[in-house]
Amino acid sequence: MTDVSPPRHPTSADAETRARAAFDAIQRDHAESERELRSILRDSASPDTARMIASWGLGRLLHDAGQIDEAMRVYPAAADLARQLGDDDSFAQIQMSWALCRQASGDVAGALELLDDAEAHVHGASLGRLVMQRGLVLMYLGRYDESGAELDRALPLLREGDDRLAIARLLSNRGVVRSQTGDIDGARADLLESQRLADELDQGLIAAGVLHNLGYLAGRTNDVPEALRLFALARERYVAKGSPGRLMAALDSDECDVHLLAGLGRESMEIARRVLADAVASGNTLQVAESSLLVAKSAFLVGDHEAAAANAAAAAALFAAADREPWEALATYVE
Repeated sequence: MTDVSPPRHPTSADAETRARAAFDAIQRDHAESERELRSILRDSASPDTARMIASWGLGRLLHDAGQIDEAMRVYPAAADLARQLGDDDSFAQIQMSWALCRQASGDVAGALELLDDAEAHVHGASLGRLVMQRGLVLMYLGRYDESGAELDRALPLLREGDDRLAIARLLSNRGVVRSQTGDIDGARADLLESQRLADELDQGLIAAGVLHNLGYLAGRTNDVPEALRLFALARERYVAKGSPGRLMAALDSDECDVHLLAGLGRESMEIARRVLADAVASGNTLQVAESSLLVAKSAFLVGDHEAAAANAAAAAALFAAADREPWEALATYVE
């Protein structure tokens, strides 16, 4: 949900121009972007700069598709090319994208280390993007006050650099953080501004993500019908834009939570088991932990206490390994 655009350099290389165009199209058209990036990588005549951008973009696409193991193999190649080219800014920004993927694989400490290593190489709007990424990692750890502080720190840097795409992403995610800390009005304001920017920039996936997050906000305020309505709209938009697996899995998880809130245990169990199976297949340890907890909560609701205990224990172990203490405590409680 939150990645970066390659820095702009004057170039006459057609492959590099194509790579940049395909990279910029990731949030608009996943399928076409992937075809173009893979074509550039297959072409032995593509210069290293084009290959760096294409590898970076492919890593993002694979991450969005939920293919975490594959993405983790692609990002190092992009980083190595940036290092060989002496392109410190691109190297740092690739580290940012890689960090979120590393977090999804369960290596939260490694994700934060990548961001810390990259920070000395960026400034201005690029620094704003890095700080935003750190805020997202902290959000997934449940450290919402720290996450909000990092996002607040990043926003002026992005506004000063007129990085409207990153601003749209940041506001959508800060809306989630604010909803977790009880600032419902602030959350809604952030999400609506993000939606306006996404529409202006023709960023369909971000706009769909805002609908998703507005549904999440409705769920937090116990408005189950509105939450389900917004989730359905977000699902339509995601599918229209190529149905990226990571985003659909997050949507399924949030919809499962709303079904639990409404006391619909069988419906939530069906969703949770599907998300868990997909997460295991893709190597997304973060989603394995979260969906195991959803299966446990659903099982408890329908009276299957043995399944609830087993899945809660599995979730607690994964949360502990990732230093996600609030979720570990919740899983232990369910267990």
